[in-house]
Amino acid sequence: MKWTILGIASLATAAPALAQTPIPQDVTDGMYVTVAEVRSNSMDTFEAFAGPDGGPISKQEFVSTQVPTDVYPNKPEGPQLERLFGLLDANSDGQLTLGEWRNRINKDLGFADQNSDGRISMKELTNARQNMSIGDTLGMVF
Repeated sequence: MKWTILGIASLATAAPALAQTPIPQDVTDGMYVTVAEVRSNSMDTFEAFAGPDGGPISKQEFVSTQVPTDVYPNKPEGPQLERLFGLLDANSDGQLTLGEWRNRINKDLGFADQNSDGRISMKELTNARQNMSIGDTLGMVF
């Protein structure tokens, strides 16, 4: 699975469960994804939703688009995609632009990469998830 907006969200969902079953520190220390990988793969995701015209993406298009399996192996439910669209559509005009997409991705990557080393470790992802005020995985949308 590519590290994208939906793939990381699924990993973030697992983070609290992982905390209950300790993984040895030497294993988790080596687990990370680079910020550049997430940005690149997130662009692939935007393009999958936007289609050949490049956007903007309407809410209906976003909710009804078949997400490629290399982005997310199990298609998210409609309500998840509707909530995600609401988080991404910053000006609430019902259209998701590339600028809105990039702004949210950059904001969440900045929050998650706590030490600004260009990598998001499992520890950083877990900390970011635990310290968020939004109580669901879609609050951090990269």
